[in-house]
Amino acid sequence: MGENLVFLKGQPAGSIQPYFLSQIDQKLDDKTPLDKQQARAAIDQQAAGTANLIAEFIGATKHRLDIAIYDFRLPDGTVHDTVVNAINGAARKGIAVRIAYDKDQEEKTPGTIDYFLGAGSDPAPDGTNEFVESRKRFDKSIQRKGITTQAIDPQHHIMHHKYILRDALTPQASVLMGSANFTLDAWATQENNILVIDNAPDLVLMYANDFGEMWTSEKIGSTGVDDSGQFTLDRHTQVQVSFAPGRGTEVEGRIADSIAGATERVLIASMVISSGKILRAISHAMTDVQHFGGLYDAGAMAGVEHAWRRAKTASTSGSPKKAKLDAFSSAQKLAMWTEMKPVLHAKHSIKYDDKLPHNFMHNKVAVADDTVITGSFNFSNNAMKNAENVLVIKNPALADQYATYIETLLNRYGPSDH
Repeated sequence: MGENLVFLKGQPAGSIQPYFLSQIDQKLDDKTPLDKQQARAAIDQQAAGTANLIAEFIGATKHRLDIAIYDFRLPDGTVHDTVVNAINGAARKGIAVRIAYDKDQEEKTPGTIDYFLGAGSDPAPDGTNEFVESRKRFDKSIQRKGITTQAIDPQHHIMHHKYILRDALTPQASVLMGSANFTLDAWATQENNILVIDNAPDLVLMYANDFGEMWTSEKIGSTGVDDSGQFTLDRHTQVQVSFAPGRGTEVEGRIADSIAGATERVLIASMVISSGKILRAISHAMTDVQHFGGLYDAGAMAGVEHAWRRAKTASTSGSPKKAKLDAFSSAQKLAMWTEMKPVLHAKHSIKYDDKLPHNFMHNKVAVADDTVITGSFNFSNNAMKNAENVLVIKNPALADQYATYIETLLNRYGPSDH
């Protein structure tokens, strides 16, 4: 992996094929919408790599195609046509196609973005509902459902999945998953990772269960409880899969335990780090392992820091307290973060605005010795009540590739300001 990493197809680790994304090399204007950027040609060119990957994955479908996606917005053009034509092409071959998306984006109220950032969540502009439900865009045979967070705080929690299931319930069942939404930002101006896992029917069955629960209830609250499992791929790769919100606390604990149990190396690239358990595990890892490095998004974590300070002030002033999300107080988490922040690196992304480029460092990844943790789950308490999916994969060759990827990002973005 070179210093100018932007879109890279990694080396397959058995049936697992990784892809690594990073922001284009050209400078982004922080006052200009994405479609007006001088670097728009480079943005489209890089995004085409992921669009082609998704189209190729969809094109191999024989029986059924299920897509669960948080943010799906592509402007007219080649990238749009590549993805939309692939989905329509599958439907027109008689394949059953379903798209589940986050519906609550269309119900944002003033201040919601601040709530999202302060809670360590992932904001997205309105538009997914309109894009997916368009009758002119998608074949009429394609089924679509907006999934809501009813019974869970809609200002903070979201249907945050980014996965595609191909031919679930068949021996050829395969999954495409990771941290990347279906947007130009995700594919050309953010750091993300994608895994394609072929011919893994037992693993994909867990994803199919999760999708079916969302599809039936049209809510996220009851999903993910019975969808966790452990599998062996290619005779030697141990894989654990878990889903939130049903197994949200399990996911948080699994991430923290993997980091805390490492002895050789811990490398982290996470948009936010606000879980008390994970913060504590990282604090120990900084001194316990031989090699440590970490990267976060400065803008997203600034919102979390602000929320922690505000909660700490409210606590000392006797103001009414919100229910704690974990056993750690905001003051404790702020203290741990303040200690580790100088050791970490930060991407200083553009301040969030619906109309500007969203170039977050968007990964949610950790390498702990020979184990990779990846998926849609930000390292936050808030993620425990989102609809999320996480894989924990023990494979030295895959872990080495992720470690090299994270090292490349650390070199690109440099130490955190403190």
